[in-house]
Amino acid sequence: MKRIAIVGVGMGNWKTLTVEAKERIQQAQLLIGAKRLIEPFSHAPTVISYRPEEIRAVVEQTDKEEIVIVMSGDTGFYSGTKKLLQYLKEWEVKIYPGISSISYLSAQIGISWEDAKILSLHGREENLEEALFQYDKVFLLTAGKMNELCQRLTSHGFGDYDIYIGEWLSYPQERITIGKVREMQQLESNPLACCFLIANGEKKRRPSFGIGDELFVRGNVPITKSEIRAVTLSKLSLRKTDIVYDIGAGTGSVSVEMAIAASMGKVYAVECQEEAQQLIEQNKEKFQLENLELVKGMAPDVMNNLPKPDVAFLGGTKGNMEQILTVLQQKNPKIHLVINAITLETMSQALEILKKLKFRNLDLVQLFPARAKQVGKYHMMTALNPVFLITADASGATLKRGYDLGVMDVISK
Repeated sequence: MKRIAIVGVGMGNWKTLTVEAKERIQQAQLLIGAKRLIEPFSHAPTVISYRPEEIRAVVEQTDKEEIVIVMSGDTGFYSGTKKLLQYLKEWEVKIYPGISSISYLSAQIGISWEDAKILSLHGREENLEEALFQYDKVFLLTAGKMNELCQRLTSHGFGDYDIYIGEWLSYPQERITIGKVREMQQLESNPLACCFLIANGEKKRRPSFGIGDELFVRGNVPITKSEIRAVTLSKLSLRKTDIVYDIGAGTGSVSVEMAIAASMGKVYAVECQEEAQQLIEQNKEKFQLENLELVKGMAPDVMNNLPKPDVAFLGGTKGNMEQILTVLQQKNPKIHLVINAITLETMSQALEILKKLKFRNLDLVQLFPARAKQVGKYHMMTALNPVFLITADASGATLKRGYDLGVMDVISK
């Protein structure tokens, strides 16, 4: 009977192995792993491989019973273990964790890490700037290019943050560099680099809900007013990991607020007008949003290659509302959406199409915002354009977004 062990070897230096992991490796009749990880061990036959499908094939074909698969780092910390387990379901597998880079680096520099936001740039996209706004301490697994990362962060106003960079951790050539982000803009680093970023002094903040209109780059493109945006965001009920479409994005004011709310997700701002496209890019840069992407062109044509959306906001459809809603429902039968309309005709058309497509949980609200204007020593209220907000869920949705089962049970009673 084959017994398989997945062993995390920590930083890669065998001296940092746990005693239990070392004993399991010594019992191995066959070792499988990346070359740099299994080189220190010569007591058993080895197979150099790190691809799950290849490892499965080796396990199937070998007549050895004690098999150890060596993984870098900690088996539960951005490890390939999760995927590998899917290929080894028919065998008994035991996992032996290793020391993670975050644990090792924090020990070397003498700080705790339980309050850190943890991100990885290894083949992933992360909204690092948003994490720095939200947390005082961020741990980052990088893909090297520390100089480019520090240049970007410095340009976005994080140059005074403290940075602790660890390279080749646990190896003889280990290097730990400490300084300010702006001081590391020329630092050449290897791909095995990680770092802590820590706020120094007053933490950077930014408004995140109903952002003042004056804070956006506006040009001559109409902007969704802050009061309308605040209620719209409430109706959208965004989760941090949502994929969101902003169709007819205009200046990108709603896109910006959605990207802040869906900080671990992605917002696709669909816009066909050239001036508006430029404004979206400028506002993306101003608010430092790596998870906001401009999609140039007319909806729904440019939506085909976008990932499945969780939520969509329709601010302008250029007469293509039914086609857009049809595509959205096809891409996600459970999609949640909000439509903003100024005219009675657009509102009526939206309701008719939503009913035709069997959308559920239809809700209609009209807002009449007004702002105070000083006239001499008095203040008078000046009305803004009233706006209809239509909220709906595609026919596959079982619950109204924003409510859990318990609340829905209470409401239904």
